[in-house]
Amino acid sequence: MYTERVSIRRGPTPILLVAPHAAPGDDVNTDIITDHLAELLNCNALVNRGWQRGVTYDYNTETADCNNVSHMVDVVEDEFLKPLIMLKGEIVRRSPVCHIFFIHGMVAQKNVDLVIGYGAGTPNSFSCTPWRKNLMYQLLENSNLDAWIGKAGGSYSGWSKQNMNQYFRKHRYEPNVQSMQLEISRELRTDRGVSELTAEYISTAMQDYINYDSFEKIMSPAEL
Repeated sequence: MYTERVSIRRGPTPILLVAPHAAPGDDVNTDIITDHLAELLNCNALVNRGWQRGVTYDYNTETADCNNVSHMVDVVEDEFLKPLIMLKGEIVRRSPVCHIFFIHGMVAQKNVDLVIGYGAGTPNSFSCTPWRKNLMYQLLENSNLDAWIGKAGGSYSGWSKQNMNQYFRKHRYEPNVQSMQLEISRELRTDRGVSELTAEYISTAMQDYINYDSFEKIMSPAEL
């Protein structure tokens, strides 16, 4: 049982999982998915369990959007942003690349298990090199998940300047960070059992993902 608002987990794998909206009532069961993924991958994780998502930051009501760079002030900066930077730094000191996955929840949509956001927009602001997006898409599909790509201008692109997926591109440029966000359907998060099974499918893809130095297959995945 966790008692802190934001929990930190360390592991030797060069993956950092981040769950910005795992407080009760927000992106339901993304904490379970992130925790189980971290166990399966033996990797690093940063999970916000206490800051309730809100339009503005309010310390007294424990309200803050931990996926919004403009909310990274005061106690939220201390509890969420600084550990994110710290964990990233620990990874790049022992590995050439830090792979960050922001774990989110989305509403259920027909034939959509999850959407990969990597910064498509006008202009593009890729948070990872495009071949990595194609690779993750292929590996998720190989794991029997119906994956989509966040389209430019869409809600799931991970492009906005204030989106934490862009932190190491638009705010603190770090070329050795490769990040993307995974928007997971509500149908894959209905309860603990389903959420842990979802984590097991995703972990298979992530385990393979970090072993690639390139991926040249030309793909045209569906966009949402």
